[in-house]
Amino acid sequence: MSKKMSRTLLEKIEVLDRVKMEPRGTPLRELARRLGVKKSTLGDIIASEMKLRHTASSLAEGDVGLRKKRDRKGKDPQVEHALLLWFQRASTEGQLLNGPILKAKAESLARDLGKPGFTVTDGWFSRWKARNNIVYRLLPGELKTAAVEGADTSSALLSSYAADDTYNAEETGLYYRAAPDGSLYFHRTVLSGVKRAMDSIALMVCANMTGSDRRKLLVIGKSQCPRCMKGVDLTVLPVIYKANKMAWMTRGIFKDWLMQWDTELVEQGRKILVFMDSAPCHLPIPTLENICLELIPPDTTLIQPMGQGVIRNLKLSYREELRKRPLDAIEGNVISPHATVGEVVRHISLLDAIGMVARAWESMKPKMISDCFAKAGFVTGDAAPCTEAEGRTSAEAEGERQITDQFLDIDADLLCRDPQDHEAIVTEAVAAERLLVENDSDSDSEENEAPSVTAGTALTGLREAESFLLKSGLYGKCSNALHDIVASIRERRHTDLVQSDLREVFNKKV
Repeated sequence: MSKKMSRTLLEKIEVLDRVKMEPRGTPLRELARRLGVKKSTLGDIIASEMKLRHTASSLAEGDVGLRKKRDRKGKDPQVEHALLLWFQRASTEGQLLNGPILKAKAESLARDLGKPGFTVTDGWFSRWKARNNIVYRLLPGELKTAAVEGADTSSALLSSYAADDTYNAEETGLYYRAAPDGSLYFHRTVLSGVKRAMDSIALMVCANMTGSDRRKLLVIGKSQCPRCMKGVDLTVLPVIYKANKMAWMTRGIFKDWLMQWDTELVEQGRKILVFMDSAPCHLPIPTLENICLELIPPDTTLIQPMGQGVIRNLKLSYREELRKRPLDAIEGNVISPHATVGEVVRHISLLDAIGMVARAWESMKPKMISDCFAKAGFVTGDAAPCTEAEGRTSAEAEGERQITDQFLDIDADLLCRDPQDHEAIVTEAVAAERLLVENDSDSDSEENEAPSVTAGTALTGLREAESFLLKSGLYGKCSNALHDIVASIRERRHTDLVQSDLREVFNKKV
C-alpha cells in the first residue's frame, strides 16, 4: 500500500502550472504519471484550481499559508481568519502588537461577526499563533537609530514654529477603576482574591513644548450616554467626551477633534505645528487651515514627548487620588470600612473618573512637560532630564512609593485606538469564509450550498461551466470573471436569506 502524501498549497500551484505546460488533450492518467501524482489526487487539484489560485493570490510571498499541507481550522475559522487579516495589515503598518491587543481584537471581531458566545482563551490563542507561525520578537536596535534620524528630519519644521506653537498629542488607555493589590486603609485579607475592575477609557493627551498650554483632555468611553451622566450637559465637562463600543480612537473622532481645534485657531489667527505618530486612525486632513499636522513614521516612537514621562505622570497623579478615594468614601459613610475592592470600585463612576483625570492633568507642571519634550530631542542645547516625580511634595513622593510600577503600568498594553478599518476586516472575513479551501488532497468532500433554489441552481451551472473551461483550455482567460460572478451570487444569496428572515419575523408579528 502506497504511503499517503499531502501537498502544500504552493506545491499544488506548481502542479497546476506544470499541467498547463503539457500538450492539450493529454489524458489524465498520462499527466499523473509524468508528474508523479496519483490520478485521483491530480483530478481533485485540477477541479479545485480556481479556489487554490484565489487563496494563493490572497497570501503574501513567504506566508505560512503557502506551506501548509492541511488547513487545520480552530473552533471558529471565520473569527480566526478575520484576526489573521487584521494582524497582517496592522503588522504592515508597523503597529506594535502583543497578546492582550490581539485577544481584545479577536473578541471585538467575533461580536461584529455575530458570534457573541466566542471566548478567547489562552489555549486557543496559543494554537492560533502556532497555526499561523506567529512569534514574539524583540525589536532590533536599528529602530532606535531610526527614531533619532526621524527627529532630525523634523528640525526644519521645528525651526519654523515657536515653542509655544509646537504640540505633541498621543493616546493612552486607562483602567479607571483598577485598584492596587493593597491599601493603607483596608486589611489585605479583605482585598485578596478579588479581581481588579478592568473598565477602560481612552485619553488623548496633548500639550505644547513649553507646557504652557495643556489641551483639554479628549476622553473616549464605551457609551454615548452613560447612566452616571444622565442629565449632564456634556459641553460643561472639564474634558471632551466621545464614545464608541470599544472605547477606541477612530478616524472619525480624530478628525472631529482636530477640525474643532483648527476652527478655534482660525478665529484666533494663530498657526501651530502638531506632531503625532502615524497610526491608521491618524489620517492627514487636507482641509486644515491653521494646523500643520506632522505624522511621525511608525518606527520613531522614541520621539513622542508625551510618551517620555507626561502620560506616566498623569496616570501616577490619577492613581494617587484613586488610592485615597476609598478613605473618602468610608469617612462619608458611602461604603463600609470592611468593603471589598469590588464594592469600592462600584462607587467610582465614569463621571468620577473624568473629574479625577481632569484634575490630574491640570496638576501637570509646565517644566515637567517641557523636560519631556527635551528628552525626546525637540529642543537644542542641554536640557534637564525628565523626572517623573519632579516638583512633588514629600507626601506625594510617599504615595508614589505606595504605587508599584506593576500597578502604574497595568494598562500600558491596553489598546486605545483602532489600527484598522474594522468594518472592512469583518466584511472581508465573511467573504473569505465562503471561499475557504480545504487544502487536503485526499479529501473529495464538496462544499454544501445554501438552501436558496435560484442561487443554488446558478452556482451549479457555474461549476459545470468551470469544468468545461478547464477541459477546453479557456480557463485562463475567464477565471477572474468566473470568480467575480461566483462571489456576487453568493453575496446576493446571503442578502436574500437575511431579508427572508426579516419578513418571517414581520409576518409573525402581524
